[in-house]
Amino acid sequence: MALGQGLAICHDVVINKQGDQSLVGGKPGEGAVFTVRIRDMIWLGLCRAGIALVVAAQVMAAWAAMAAPRSVPAYAEIKDWMVACDNTRSCEAQGSSDENPGLSMIIRRNAGPEGSLEITLASESEIEPSSLMLDGGPFNTAASWAIRRDERSTMLLASGQQAAAVLKALRNGIVLSSGPRKDRSAPALSLRGLAAVLMLMDDVQGRVGGEGALALPGPAPADQVPPAPALPMVVAAAMAPTLSPQAARSLIGAIRVAKASDMTAAECEPEADVGTPHDRDRAMLLSPGEALVLLECFRGPYQSASLAFRGPTDRPTQAERLTLPLPLEAAPMDMFFSADYDPTTHIFAMKANGRGLGDCGRSASWVFDGRRFQLAAYAKQGRCGGIVSWPVLWRSANVPVRP
Repeated sequence: MALGQGLAICHDVVINKQGDQSLVGGKPGEGAVFTVRIRDMIWLGLCRAGIALVVAAQVMAAWAAMAAPRSVPAYAEIKDWMVACDNTRSCEAQGSSDENPGLSMIIRRNAGPEGSLEITLASESEIEPSSLMLDGGPFNTAASWAIRRDERSTMLLASGQQAAAVLKALRNGIVLSSGPRKDRSAPALSLRGLAAVLMLMDDVQGRVGGEGALALPGPAPADQVPPAPALPMVVAAAMAPTLSPQAARSLIGAIRVAKASDMTAAECEPEADVGTPHDRDRAMLLSPGEALVLLECFRGPYQSASLAFRGPTDRPTQAERLTLPLPLEAAPMDMFFSADYDPTTHIFAMKANGRGLGDCGRSASWVFDGRRFQLAAYAKQGRCGGIVSWPVLWRSANVPVRP
């Protein structure tokens, strides 16, 4: 933001102190043009100094705005890459190929001045570090890759300064391949979006303009990087008694009757071809007088979905539908996929696969603390792309159940 002081300083120097001229011109809508005529070099220097001070103030203000920590968690899909930074400012970027076989890369960096940096480059075919090519030319960063192979894939791993050297060479590239791309037989990875996700990682972790920045390094020392935030503590409630099978079946039936309108509104009813509908319904005690009831809505080849209700065990009509918020999601979760509740740990967990391969989706777990469900962990991969390691957006220090 301009402070309006540069022109004031020049006007005082030119008109009041020196008796020279200051002319204003320009066309409407195209900006103003200021012409200053100064005969004395000393006053010219003062005018220039005033303008320089204003420019410096603007640069410092812009730097302060840029240095302000970005809120977390953060998630973005940029061109052919995606990046996620969790609530402790640890970040993970992923790039993958739709080709088969293709290349995929995962970049992980922890927060803080000493935050570790790791790269994993993987393919379902055999690849060698010496055969890697960047934009059709040899890719040689002198990095010493660790190689892991199994019957199905090859992984090349680099860490620390070697990983930083790899990213420095890649960030302005277009395509990384495991060999010549003339017949497109060599697995390849698009680098479109890599520089942007590295910039976001630097921004979240407070590294922009610093020695350890991955996108735009600068002179700022590494020890100026903010430390990683502490993990939030999530304390589980006291252990609840076990609900007998007969009491569980009775409560499930009562909730189905009492909440029939909710079930209908959510189109919650197992498909006709399900041989034993409702056999996955569950009822568990949260406390001696309160229960959590899961009612199955539909069942697919690799997952099912349920509505959850919470309420007093002796008054089913007062049960309320459970909805739980998630970071970066506009609406709370109100239908839970592959849901389960462990009454011994008070952990309520779900996992929703985007497709059968499991290479996209989201998973979350909450801990019941005696009053409410607190988020303990959350991972999300919005883009399906062959990588089954979903980036973490939320983590916590989960404290065991109270005695």
